[in-house]
Amino acid sequence: AQGVGTATITATVDGKSATCIVTVEEKHITPTPSEEPPEVKGTDATLKSLVINNGSLDKSFQSDILEYTVTISSTVTSLDIKPELNDSKASYQISQNRNIKNGDIIQIIVTSEDKANTNIYKLTIVKDEVNLNLKSLEINGYALNETFSKDRTSYTAVIPYEIQTISLIAKAEEEENKVNITGLTNLKVGENLVTITVSDASGNTKIYQITVTREEEKSIVENPTSIITSNNTNNHPTSSGTVGLGSNSHDDGFLKYLIVSIACFILLTIGGIGIYFYMKTSPKKMRKELKEAKEKLESSPIVEVSDSQKEPEEAVEQPVVEDDLIETKEFHAEDFQQPVSEEKKEELENLFDEEDV
Repeated sequence: AQGVGTATITATVDGKSATCIVTVEEKHITPTPSEEPPEVKGTDATLKSLVINNGSLDKSFQSDILEYTVTISSTVTSLDIKPELNDSKASYQISQNRNIKNGDIIQIIVTSEDKANTNIYKLTIVKDEVNLNLKSLEINGYALNETFSKDRTSYTAVIPYEIQTISLIAKAEEEENKVNITGLTNLKVGENLVTITVSDASGNTKIYQITVTREEEKSIVENPTSIITSNNTNNHPTSSGTVGLGSNSHDDGFLKYLIVSIACFILLTIGGIGIYFYMKTSPKKMRKELKEAKEKLESSPIVEVSDSQKEPEEAVEQPVVEDDLIETKEFHAEDFQQPVSEEKKEELENLFDEEDV
């Protein structure tokens, strides 16, 4: 290298001299170590990807798009969210994610490593349409005044005064939904409200109502026609095509009186038949027949015939005693000219009972 080597230096003063040898060598200089530059923290506060296992986003995810709509089933109560960060040293938090309902907003808050930047991703919840409809609705034994429809929630019905408790048949379209019914017992005269509530596992509900009018007590004897007429006006078919008991039989009270009337008619008929046969076999009629037989016998003398070994004797008229008379019956030719009915045969056979022989 330049300047490296040996040099001799001689100095003379007043005749005196001195010599100095200078040797120049190459020397390596190690620089003084400097401080390392300060660590730079990340500033990225975005997501790389976003996956929701039990829902679907309305569009493809992009880091710079912060708002999305998530469609989920009506039975889902919380989102299964799997976010991924662009900067692994950044952090995120998810807001309240329990018992979510339609319209709720869930936030994913992403913070950069240096805490200087923040981005908020918003997920708006949209649940599938909740089906809380009834499949059928009817009152046992009675008819709704309106035709059932799953979209109609208000109905009316009329029941007679004698009825204080009714029963309903209500089925939900979704079998897993529950149906709760209140207001079926202790019905007062006038209007009563029966409530049918359909609910699902998420707590969503839909309410149907029936205004049941219990009629006032009426006197059938005073005005039975009005009861029949009023009940006929309520003869409407239910959704299943079954007509209520009240509409078919008009009114329980009227039905009772009809049954009693029929029973009375039957009893009177049986009584009449009994009186007829009693008159046919009464002692008065029998005495009359005996008297007529006696008169016939008296008009036709009885001749006593002697034994063949005896001399013929003059026939002597014997007095007729009532005890000796035989009960007789008159028969007419026309009785035998036409076919004899079973009743007539029985009547003829009865003429020859033990008392007549």
